[in-house]
Amino acid sequence: MNFLKNFIKKNTFLTIIADYLISFYGFNFEKEYRIIKLVKKKNPTIVDIGGNRGESIKNFLRYKRLSKIFCFEPKKNSFNHIKKKYKEKNIKIFNYGIGSNSKNLILYTPKIYNYEFSGLSATNLSNLKFRLNFFFKNINKKFRFIKEEIKLKKLDELNLKPDLIKIDTEGSELDVINSSLKTIKRHAPILIIEFNHKNFFSIQQKLFKIGYVSYILKNKNLNITNNKILKKIKKEANLNNIIFIKNKLLYENKT
Repeated sequence: MNFLKNFIKKNTFLTIIADYLISFYGFNFEKEYRIIKLVKKKNPTIVDIGGNRGESIKNFLRYKRLSKIFCFEPKKNSFNHIKKKYKEKNIKIFNYGIGSNSKNLILYTPKIYNYEFSGLSATNLSNLKFRLNFFFKNINKKFRFIKEEIKLKKLDELNLKPDLIKIDTEGSELDVINSSLKTIKRHAPILIIEFNHKNFFSIQQKLFKIGYVSYILKNKNLNITNNKILKKIKKEANLNNIIFIKNKLLYENKT
């Protein structure tokens, strides 16, 4: 699977095709969505922060079709796409992001050959360019960056009771955690957080202090992360999700 990912990334047009299939049709290499099966409830509450075009919603529903999903997507076009696609009562879509900064921010979306990589949209332009360098060469010559003003709200102010929180916000994951700490401490949800070179270790340290343990999902098994694993992930261009669980004994052994 990693060979296929790396082969696709070496060709810009293949990367665009792969991104399109993932974004619009929900095809996804991210196996971590199956972790929702650990929650014993038939209708667990999922908070999806960074919904993009709804691919995470589709994949969570594959494993728990009665899940209650609260999806936050600040990019207007992506929000409209999800809103049109998912009209079920158990799925709520919100056109704002989650963060500790309540004032409006600028969201930057990379665009090439008239195609927007909406899943890479970020509020920090320098971090976005750092991320793009893993996939493309000469990004300043190839890409334009679309600007859009977005709103943020604190998760702690929304009175949600999540069993699982997924965070994929292209560099602002730490800010999301900071705006959600009361909710996380109160309800101890499973966390799925995309690894980001700029902030992951700060996130890990913060979550360790409140009793969480970090895992990766490999061959359907949860393996505790260690320095060797994290060093390998840090060198990879592939996007990796890290799973944080506070009380693993509360969950089933199978995923």
